[in-house]
Amino acid sequence: MKEPPDEKLLTRIVKGLEDPVEDLVRKDSKFKKMELTPEDYVGNSKAVVEILSDQKALLQRPVIVKGKIDGDGPLKAIIGRPKDRIADFIKYVKNLINLLVFRRVKFHMVNNICEQIYRCIIRNRQTHSVCYVSESFH
Repeated sequence: MKEPPDEKLLTRIVKGLEDPVEDLVRKDSKFKKMELTPEDYVGNSKAVVEILSDQKALLQRPVIVKGKIDGDGPLKAIIGRPKDRIADFIKYVKNLINLLVFRRVKFHMVNNICEQIYRCIIRNRQTHSVCYVSESFH
């Protein structure tokens, strides 16, 4: 993973996650090889952040995050599995863009949103990193 989130960002992602927190941890062969127990992470945000801070490869990907990642404010996040969830997210963003255009938001701002989403999807296909969509268009 080229851009793994640090502990601070993981904590913010966990707080804004719309999914069960334990779903952020991949229960794959590495998880089993480490002799970890899935039940230890159910509803346990602290344990999830700790394991993902130490073992970045266990982060379930892609994670789509909406918000300013370089700040301290709240974030919204979903896990992009199954892949249909990404399509639902894109539909949501398209509706948002249509609303912004309807409200006569400047074209360059709408274009910026589209570029962020495009880069996000391309990056996830290539590196399976976390996908961030800034709130700078509000």
